[in-house]
Parts: sequence; C-alpha cells; structure tokens
Amino acid sequence: MKKDETFTITYEVANDNLPVDFMIMDPTSRVLAAKAHTPDGRFEYKASIDGKFTYCFKAPAGNDLIVNFNPHSPEDEIDFGQFGKKEGTEIQREIKKLATNIDDMIDHFQNMIARDNVRYQSGALTQSRIFSWSLMQSVALIGVCGWQIYYLSSIFKTRAIV
Repeated sequence: MKKDETFTITYEVANDNLPVDFMIMDPTSRVLAAKAHTPDGRFEYKASIDGKFTYCFKAPAGNDLIVNFNPHSPEDEIDFGQFGKKEGTEIQREIKKLATNIDDMIDHFQNMIARDNVRYQSGALTQSRIFSWSLMQSVALIGVCGWQIYYLSSIFKTRAIV
C-alpha cells in the first residue's frame, strides 16, 4: 500500500462461531491492531507509510477453523474526483456510506453461505454415521435372532431324540 491509502478487512469464523485472534502489522512489524477471541470483526486503516501490511489469524489450539475474510484494497475505493467541491463532500459521504454498507452486506452473505456449507457437511456426516450405526444394529439383530432360532431348534431336536 501507499501512504494515505485506506485498507479494510472484515472476517468471520464459519464454524460454530469459535473465537479467533486477529492481528494486523505495518511494514516495520509494528502491531496496528489486535483483537483477541472474537468470532468476527471489521478493521479499517489508513496507511501512514508505504509498504506491505500483514494480517494474521490465530486459532485456539486443537481447533480447526474456517475463517472467511474479505480484504478491500485501495483499488476498491470509489473515485469521487468527478464531483464538485461543495456538493461533492455530502454526496461523497453518502455514496461511501452506501458502498460500505453494500460491501458489508455482500461479505456477510458470503459468510452465511460458507456457514451453511459447513452445517450441511456436518449434517451429511451425522446422517451417514446414523445410517452406518442402524445398519450395524440391524445385522446384529438378525444375527442374534438366527442364533436363537438355531439354538432353540437344537434344544427341541435333542429332547425329541431322548
């Protein structure tokens, strides 16, 4: 990024809203912002120096997380240079607010789709486990019934012979 450019990032954990640690650093490795144990967040920063900014997500130990994040680079910003000075500032504020709200809605919708996919996969896995368990119970029940029939018939055969 170049100096005075704005960078925005939104993030959300897709599975079970488990907390994640978020951190963003400037090119000198100085921490600009850190949010601990949050399932979602938004960060906007205006660059004070030129260089490569780094953001990092850290999951708690032992948890596999799916983090959906949407960075918005300076190229995503709208050019308001076409408007005049007086009316441009008010229009500029309203259009920027509208654009930001639309971006937030799009990001949230994408996160909802990702969460829905995680829930669907979890449901499908649970359904396959239930089916396997039911199949195993049915086989065991048929086996026990067959064994009982064989055992009882062998008892009656031996009593008939004696």
